[in-house]
Amino acid sequence: MDVRRGRIETSISVDEVGVETAYCNGTVLKSACQPIFERCGGMLEIWGVEALARPSHDGAAKDDELPADIDMADQTFVAALCRTLHLRNYRNLGNPGLRLLFGLDPKLCENVEADLREAALCFVEAGGDLALLACRITGTGMLADDALREIAAHLRELGMAIVVDDFAGGDSTIRDIELLRPDIVSFDGAWLRRVASFPAAARLLPALFRSCAGQGSRVLVYGIETMRDLDAALEAGADLVQGFLLGRPALVGAEIDAEPMAVPVRRFHDREASRYGR
Repeated sequence: MDVRRGRIETSISVDEVGVETAYCNGTVLKSACQPIFERCGGMLEIWGVEALARPSHDGAAKDDELPADIDMADQTFVAALCRTLHLRNYRNLGNPGLRLLFGLDPKLCENVEADLREAALCFVEAGGDLALLACRITGTGMLADDALREIAAHLRELGMAIVVDDFAGGDSTIRDIELLRPDIVSFDGAWLRRVASFPAAARLLPALFRSCAGQGSRVLVYGIETMRDLDAALEAGADLVQGFLLGRPALVGAEIDAEPMAVPVRRFHDREASRYGR
């Protein structure tokens, strides 16, 4: 861990305004953040941001977060480097009350408990409150039940929120919800679009989202690209929404628009009014 920490420190530089950038095998890695919005009555208010790596090589942007020329063994280091970069750049978001969602793939950890404690330390040193940190667990399909329970216990001990990644459209299953007991369950907007295109299937979405609520989890729909996507997500009862329609990823240091937005879904307003007697 100390050797890796030293390598991370030598791979990160800080510019004149305090924004940190990482360098790995000729690839430049920068932190970007995409806003996540929370449904609050008839408004969407910013809830937090998701941290994303934005790599470039020889000045050309790349889609993959990991440099293409590294071997599989070194992916653990690059994952730790990106994670450190995101958490340390929290101080550069300009809004200390924003929540930060970051990803963690246990298969790319040397030691999950140690890596989570290191992540927590980075975040606190950057001025963050651990109650504002949410960890999105990926790659759960190959993990044993006991391993998932241990990850959940470590996260709870540190005070971080737990996010189940891409439920229904990816590796995550009912097992993950039962073992992790997440604070948030995320659904891909592309999956939502496919379901919403079939009326019979679309009618099942509110029940699915309510079942998450019944387990104590909020629902995040990401990948919202159109007004129809937003309508479908809110009609089904999503608590949190994210996507290009609402805000594209921006490099850390850029101003984040935190102004509330009106929810442009008439049926949603009517249903909420009747539910709460307004």
